[in-house]
Amino acid sequence: MARILRLTGHLDADQSKPDLGQYLFPVDEIQGLLDQINASITQIDTLEFLNISRPQFNALREEGHFQAIKLFDVARVTYDKADLLDFWKQVSRNATSVASASDGMHPISLAANMAVCPANRVFKMLMAGELKSVEKIQGEKMVGSLRVCINELWSQLSSHDGDWIFRRDLADILGIDGWSVKALLELGFLPRTRMRNQRTRKVADAVSRADVESFLVQYISLKLLALEQDVSVQKMAHELRLLGIRPIFLRHGVRAQIFRKDQLTPNLK
Repeated sequence: MARILRLTGHLDADQSKPDLGQYLFPVDEIQGLLDQINASITQIDTLEFLNISRPQFNALREEGHFQAIKLFDVARVTYDKADLLDFWKQVSRNATSVASASDGMHPISLAANMAVCPANRVFKMLMAGELKSVEKIQGEKMVGSLRVCINELWSQLSSHDGDWIFRRDLADILGIDGWSVKALLELGFLPRTRMRNQRTRKVADAVSRADVESFLVQYISLKLLALEQDVSVQKMAHELRLLGIRPIFLRHGVRAQIFRKDQLTPNLK
């Protein structure tokens, strides 16, 4: 409370432990501010609240699904809980609650990787009601509890998407960051061409869907491997080190770890 009062100018900044009983404050101003604070949460808490990864959240935020709020100039950015709950209602409206996932049903990140599409594309299809076979695992939180049907996803993508995947979507599909995508393109792991993105109208690097699928047959990132094995990234990295399996070298300063699938042991494939 004292921090809020200092940030809003109702207390001097040098009053580290003020005795609030000695002060009188304008109730309407303070109560209104407290109501706004209680109705919003920080970005870090938002990721946990929605049970969603940071790259997925950032992509959805860029498309305007979440509006950042600053209650006062020096405060941290927050997000309205009502907006977050509305998003959850939209992506889960066709979901059936189940104790465990059925065959062919996969988490959004894994399904997106298998179908070679960005995860935010799957979210758009969920919000548009294009995916009907959706399951929600009992006991798991929000977005992380959702499972989608890979066959239905393939069917929908084949009828809507083109044959090219643009650079900004490759990071999500491959489970790596943008600098690692740049290294893969520059080193020739993914043949690229320059073309106009019909969605953004900008000329950008693009890779054919066939070349991305061919790459995923031969290589897999640490993040996607951990997802397939249903373990944490840290545990997966530790196990690979013990087995003496090393990632391919891209260049110094590239953080992503990408492995050749033919070097993985049978229990990891």
